[in-house]
Amino acid sequence: MKALAFEQVVPKGDLAYRMVKNYARLEGKEYRPEQIFDIDKNGWPGDWEGRTILALTLLARSTGRTPAYLDAILEKLESEFNERGYLKDILPAGMANEQQLSGHNWLLRGLLELYLWRGDAKIRRWAQAIVENLYLPVKGLYAAYPLDPDCRSFDGAPAGFIAGKSVNGWYLSTDIGCAYMCLDALSQYYEIFRDERVAELLDEMIRNFEQIDFLGASMQTHASLSATRGILRYYQVTGRKELLGFAVRFFKLYVEKGMTENYANDNWFGRPAWTEPCAIVDSFLLASGLFQETGVYAYAQAANRIYANGMGYAQRSNGGFGCDECIGSETAGVFLSTLENIYEAFWCCSMRGAEGLANAARLSVLTDADCVAFAAYYDGSYSLDGFAFDEKTSLPYSGSVRLDIRRCDGPRELLFYVPEHAEKIVLQKNGTEASGMLKDGFYHVTVSEPCRLALYFELVLERKAARHCITPGVTYWHGDLLLGLKTEKAVKLLEAPRSSDAPARYTVGFAAGQSAAQAVLEPVNDSIERDREDMLARKIQVLF
Repeated sequence: MKALAFEQVVPKGDLAYRMVKNYARLEGKEYRPEQIFDIDKNGWPGDWEGRTILALTLLARSTGRTPAYLDAILEKLESEFNERGYLKDILPAGMANEQQLSGHNWLLRGLLELYLWRGDAKIRRWAQAIVENLYLPVKGLYAAYPLDPDCRSFDGAPAGFIAGKSVNGWYLSTDIGCAYMCLDALSQYYEIFRDERVAELLDEMIRNFEQIDFLGASMQTHASLSATRGILRYYQVTGRKELLGFAVRFFKLYVEKGMTENYANDNWFGRPAWTEPCAIVDSFLLASGLFQETGVYAYAQAANRIYANGMGYAQRSNGGFGCDECIGSETAGVFLSTLENIYEAFWCCSMRGAEGLANAARLSVLTDADCVAFAAYYDGSYSLDGFAFDEKTSLPYSGSVRLDIRRCDGPRELLFYVPEHAEKIVLQKNGTEASGMLKDGFYHVTVSEPCRLALYFELVLERKAARHCITPGVTYWHGDLLLGLKTEKAVKLLEAPRSSDAPARYTVGFAAGQSAAQAVLEPVNDSIERDREDMLARKIQVLF
């Protein structure tokens, strides 16, 4: 299936609100040209600049608003390049700094997205210089990339750093595996320019990446997910089924061993120290891409739950994104809570959040010939080839989706994602009940002319066994929304929750000393409405 172009969607509603707040945050002082090149980046050349350029470019395309400082950043960037056209150190032949390769992934991605948007020949030359002079010379080094835990430092920090002397020609980071981050940008470079030398480098990297014991090596989930997104893109370009097969296997491993109860992430495989929205966004994009390529319901469900609960909890009131405790770990226990020292990861996650938000709406509607699949729902105006509509939804809080189809040039089969265990599905066409068919989690409807469609269903409370918990427990779900209870101490629910008058909220009959009126299970995705002090003081029990 094919995703929409940015220009085919005008986001509205809650998604637009989140995008605008993030956009405003990324035009704050930390992201302006007079500071962006001078802020201490802990040895990540290209990272801060690249993530910012990428974020501003995607937000500009998805909102239609010109960035305030992007052109000034680019002007300053040109003067920062070394004699070979990239940033900072020029290493001897046969040596590589994985943080330099990783940081330039984001710079290259930003330049490529900028080139796709503006078609500027100078931007293309900058991108080509980075590939020619930084990336192609490391061909042959990935076979010697150190994976032995004895060669690595496990003293990681929210901003990783180079630890110790070089090993096998590699300067290694505490962000284990970040050398493979650039599979993301290099696959996009190959997609655009079809440079076969880059294909050879990609093949070498992928051969070695696929052999990694991700748990044993304690690979960083952000780096691993970004790399796998690159592998999936390489599949989309080449059609090589083994690449898709690896992406499917890796995502399964990530869900089982690297994901938290609220569909966030453990920062490293096997080390649940904190969550990282960079990886949450990567997982959202990977799940969306896997659904695009396979049509499998589970990937659409995962993408919806990652967006609502992982990204939804991680976005702060200033529009940026921050890190949290990993639910079910020894330190977090049964609670969802925020970490004070990384309340906002403004050096990476606030920028990466932009890619998730900017792509959400365009990845929610996919086309294949005369079929239109709705993998998720976001208010907005959508213009496809021969088919255009305005969308309004009450999801994820209650089950209604309304389409005002303005143009329909011939029959279209519409596939509507239905949250698991939804009941009492009703379809209306122009206000009159109509028929459709539920198959494999999607409600199928055929339309042949402009009309008004409304799909209604009832979301019910679901009690599920927890996946990532030290001791056995359960979670409560309302459709794709994880529910939690604000409480200072862990409580035991002795009666089944009951629906309240408010959507997606349930009163608890009894909860360890609290009255029923005080005990309310509610969604955890409203961090954007809570200030820093509230978030730091707030503890939400989600495991029972």
